[in-house]
Amino acid sequence: MPARATSISAEVSSLLDTHPRIASARHEMNAAAQQVKEAVGKWFPDLELTEDAGRERYHRDATKNTVASFHQLDVRLTQKIWDFGKTNADIRAAEYRWKAAKENFRAAEHTIIYDAVLSYLNLMKSYRILDYSKKSEENIKRQANLESAMVVSGRGYQTDVLQAKAQLSGAEARRVRAEGVIDQAVSHYQAVFLRDPPAESQMALPRSPDEKLYRSREQAIEAALRQNPQLASARMTSRSAKETALSVAADKYTPVVKGIVESTHKNNVAGLMGYQSDQVAKVQISFPFNLGFTAMNSVSAAVETHSATVAKEGTVRISLEEQVKGLFKNLDVQKKNAGLLHNQATLSEQFLEMAREERKINRRSLIDILQGETQLYNAESDAYSADIDVIISTFALLQATGDLTSDLLEELTGANAGASIALRGSEDDDTSGKNAKPVVQVRAMKPPPQPQPVQIAVPVPAPAPLPVREVVAAPPVYSPPPAVEPVVLRPPKGMGRLAPAPSQTRALEDDGLTDSVVLRPPTGPKKLFIQ
Repeated sequence: MPARATSISAEVSSLLDTHPRIASARHEMNAAAQQVKEAVGKWFPDLELTEDAGRERYHRDATKNTVASFHQLDVRLTQKIWDFGKTNADIRAAEYRWKAAKENFRAAEHTIIYDAVLSYLNLMKSYRILDYSKKSEENIKRQANLESAMVVSGRGYQTDVLQAKAQLSGAEARRVRAEGVIDQAVSHYQAVFLRDPPAESQMALPRSPDEKLYRSREQAIEAALRQNPQLASARMTSRSAKETALSVAADKYTPVVKGIVESTHKNNVAGLMGYQSDQVAKVQISFPFNLGFTAMNSVSAAVETHSATVAKEGTVRISLEEQVKGLFKNLDVQKKNAGLLHNQATLSEQFLEMAREERKINRRSLIDILQGETQLYNAESDAYSADIDVIISTFALLQATGDLTSDLLEELTGANAGASIALRGSEDDDTSGKNAKPVVQVRAMKPPPQPQPVQIAVPVPAPAPLPVREVVAAPPVYSPPPAVEPVVLRPPKGMGRLAPAPSQTRALEDDGLTDSVVLRPPTGPKKLFIQ
C-alpha cells in the first residue's frame, strides 16, 4: 500500500511550535510584555523596610558612656504623585515595544511559512525534473542502440549514431544538473523543517490561493502598507522612540513630586536606653540637575534616535512598495510563461505523434523521432517547473501583503489540493464575462509521458507515384535589356585586335600590355564587332 501523502499544512503546524526562530521571537514578545507591566508598576507605591541590629558603644564627653545592644526598624512608603509625564511616556514606549515584538513574531511566522512552502515546492519540482531527465536519458540510450543495430545491419547511418550520442551527452548533463538541484533542495528542506524530506509519493501539491490575491497592483500595495508585519514593526519602533524622547525630556527638565510616609522604631539607639518611635508624613519635590548640562545631551541623543527610526520606517516602506510591484509583475510574467510553455508542450506532443506516423512510411528518420521525444520531455519538464513557479510567486506576494498565515495554508491543503491554477483578472472583471479579460489557465500537473518505442523501418514497396498535372507555360514576353556601360576586354598578347564598331565615338588608349576590345551598349539586339 502506498504511503499516505503528508500535506504541507501539517508540516508547518508542527514547525511553528518547534522552530528556533519562532521560539526566539516568542521569547522576545513575552519579555516585552513583562516590560510593559514593569513600566505600569512605576505608578504603584514603593515600600522600603530597613532593619538594623547589633551592639553599639556610644561615647559622650561630659556624661557616662553607654555600651548596649540596639535594634532599629525603619518602614518607608513612597508614592509618586506626578513626574510631568515621564512615567506615562515610559508606559507608552513599552507598549509600542511590545507591539513591535508582536509584529516581529508575526513576521517570523510568515517567513517560516513561506520558507516551508518554498522548500516544499522546490523539492517537488526537483523530484519531477529529475524524473523527466532520467526518462529522457533512458529513451535516448534505447534509440541510440536501435540506430547502432541498424548500422550493423546496413540500414542505418553512422552520422545518426553520432548525433544520437551527442544528444545523449546533453541528456546526461541535464540529469547531472537535476541531481545537483535536488541536493540543494534537500538541504534547504532540512534547514527549514529540521528533518529529512519525505519521498515524492508522500508529498501533496497545495492549490493556488488565487481567491486571496488582489485585483490590482495598487490594492496590493495598499494592503501591504497596512498589514505587512515588518513595516508595522518599524512603525511601532518609531513610535516607541518618540515616547522615549519625551520621557528623557521630562526626566531631565522637570522635578518629581512624591508623597512619603515613614515610621521608625528604635531600641537602645544613639545612647538612649529604651524604646523610641517616630512617624513622619510628607510631600517631597526633587529635581536633580547636572551642572555640566548633560541633560541637553541626553535629550538630543533621544531625538536623534527617534529620527533614525523614522528614516528606517521610510526605508522599509519604500522597499516594500518596490517589492510588491516587482512581485505583482513577476506573477503576471510567470503565469504567461507557464501558458506559453504548456502550449509548447502541446505542440511538441502533436509533432511527435505526426512524426511517428511519418516514420512508418519512411518519411522521417529515427533521429527526427529522437529529437521530438527529447523536446517533449524538456517541454513537459519546463511546463511543470513553470506551474510550480506560479504557485511560489503567489505565496511570495501574499507574504509581502501580510496575508500568509497558517490558517490560509490549512485552507489551501484541503480536498482541492493539486487543482489547476487560475489567477484573477483586473478589477473591471464582471460576473457576466462580457468585459472580462482573458485569464491564463495553468493545467494541472501530470507525470512525465512514458517513452514509446520507435519501430525499425523495414523495406516496403515504393509508394505509387504522385499524379503529374500538365502545366502549359505562357509564351515568353521579350523585354529589352537595360542600358549598360561599355565593357573593356583585354585579351592576352598574340590575339587579334578587337576594334570597336565604326559608330563608336570614344577611342581606347592602348596601355602597351595588350590589345583591347570594346562592347558598345546595345540599342537593340546585342552585336559584337570584331576587326
